[in-house]
Parts: sequence; C-alpha cells; structure tokens
Amino acid sequence: MKTPNRAEPRVRPVASPSAPEPKHLMDYVRVVYKRRWIAFPVFLIFLVVGAVNALRQVPVYQGRAQVLIESDSPKVARLDQVFQSNSG
Repeated sequence: MKTPNRAEPRVRPVASPSAPEPKHLMDYVRVVYKRRWIAFPVFLIFLVVGAVNALRQVPVYQGRAQVLIESDSPKVARLDQVFQSNSG
C-alpha cells in the first residue's frame, strides 16, 4: 500500500560516457534550409563582394608571345650542288 506523503524517487536516464553521435550532412542541410531566408541573402552578398573585389584587382602578370612561322622545306644540299661547289 502506498502512502500519499512519501515521494517516489525519480530515475533519470544516465548519459553514456561515450563520444556524441557524429553529425551527418543532412543535419547541416536541414539547418540551412530552415534558415534559408537568412542564408541565401548572406551568400549573395559575399558572392557579389568577392566578385567585385576580384574584378577590381590590378593584374600582376601580363604575358606576351611572338610566333615565328617557317616553311617546312628541307635545307639539304643536292648532289649536283655539292659537285659544283668543289669544282669552282
């Protein structure tokens, strides 16, 4: 029989001493989706500021190139030219 004056002790669940559960990607996606009306404008502001700063930068390097085009004809002396140069 229970007595009404006596309080029953409450039992609390004991937290395990092991490491907490790892966070999954969907946890982060869920948070971003929940705060999408804040996250989207902040992302756009950072994107625009970064693009403007990148376009305003002074170029540090400027490359130049010059192309020399030569014909593919071989520059080998023919046999008759060799004999003419020896006889002359």
